[in-house]
Amino acid sequence: MTGSEKRLAIIAGSVAAIFLCLVAFDRFVGKPLKEAERKTQLLLSGLDNLRKRERLAAKDRVELVKIAERTYGDEPDQASARAGERLTEQIERAGLEDARFTRLPMSTPKSKRRGLKEISWSVQGTGPLENIVNFLYVLDVDPFVQRIENIVISPKNATGQVAVNFRFLTVVLDPIVGVERLTPPLDDVLNAPGRRVYDSVGRRDLFRPYIRRPQAPPPPPAAVPAGQGPESYRVVSLSQWEGKSEVLVFDREKNKTVRYVRGDQLAGGIIAMIDYRALPAHRNSELKSFSRVIISAGNTYWAIDSGDTFADKYQLLAKQLPRELAEPQ
Repeated sequence: MTGSEKRLAIIAGSVAAIFLCLVAFDRFVGKPLKEAERKTQLLLSGLDNLRKRERLAAKDRVELVKIAERTYGDEPDQASARAGERLTEQIERAGLEDARFTRLPMSTPKSKRRGLKEISWSVQGTGPLENIVNFLYVLDVDPFVQRIENIVISPKNATGQVAVNFRFLTVVLDPIVGVERLTPPLDDVLNAPGRRVYDSVGRRDLFRPYIRRPQAPPPPPAAVPAGQGPESYRVVSLSQWEGKSEVLVFDREKNKTVRYVRGDQLAGGIIAMIDYRALPAHRNSELKSFSRVIISAGNTYWAIDSGDTFADKYQLLAKQLPRELAEPQ
């Protein structure tokens, strides 16, 4: 082996040794360092998240304490008693009589949220509409954690008394350390601008019982002026509208048409009925008359065919009467 070959062999061996050292260093030193650095970053990120959660939890606890201060108690029985007292105060505050109201506890489903219980009552009573509006308003603006729902207001009588029925709800939280429950004063909120918004409910009288407007009396039938002969009046129509028949008579002298109905005076008698049977015409038996007005005068009945004048009035025989008039009443 010449000197050049020896030098090449030494160089090649050195390079191979250095390569092996680098591979070994990366395997036994570099990779563990990278893994340790990755785990360190994960731990730091988890620590930041934990600190954020602690800050949010502290903020939520402050808000929860504020909410708990506006509840009625830590136990359902305690909360129910205090809420009942508050309801009584609000009834009297609204100007209503407590004796006219009932409060029945209602069963409520279990809340899906831990640390939260719901209690509710069915509240119903009667009073003047303005005071009922006062009652609902003071409950709505009361700072306690409560809610009213399913409100039903119905008229009681025509003197302004109404009946109200609604569901009153509140919640009970698990005991929280450091909570001092407040006792909100009964401020004069009934004169606040917010209450005035609801004045229109009483002014418009929305809940007064419906009273049907009386129908206007029918106008009296026009009297037949003296001096005009029966030939001046012609039966021009015996129409029927929505099951009601009417007689239209044309006054030739005044050039106008007057409407009559059953029971009105006409042609010296009272309209007994309007007959729509197809009968031989009075003035020409070979023709058919399909309608006529029948007039009762004492114990006799007279008829005027459609298109005829009062001068064509004729007496009906018993066999010519419709069944409604022929049968004894």
